[in-house]
Amino acid sequence: MSREETDVSGSFHDDIPDGTYDFEIQKVVRKEVSGKKAYEWILGYNGTSGKVLTWPNQIADLLPLLGAEKQPDGKYAWDTDLVEGKTFKATVTHPTTKKGKVVCALGDFKASEGKDDFPFGN
Repeated sequence: MSREETDVSGSFHDDIPDGTYDFEIQKVVRKEVSGKKAYEWILGYNGTSGKVLTWPNQIADLLPLLGAEKQPDGKYAWDTDLVEGKTFKATVTHPTTKKGKVVCALGDFKASEGKDDFPFGN
């Protein structure tokens, strides 16, 4: 038997330190968190990988870089499987929410330098 320590508070703990990185998307999983849609991103960077949880409004500037198609109603159409392997540059920060919780945030999205990023259907 192995001793386990499990956080059941619903807090999401990332493991990517502050800084600007070129990321490669390894996997994106849609999640329901407190009844709201969220996305868990497993990202490769600097020879390692980490996770970040985002809300839809936090990735509005990222989706066009990944080839998502903006719809007439302002929503973006994209497929979580088709973005695997795509790259982007972003800055990771750890702000504190109004409720005092430290969260991981991605921002300042840019195309990765020296990488060819193609829209869906490479």
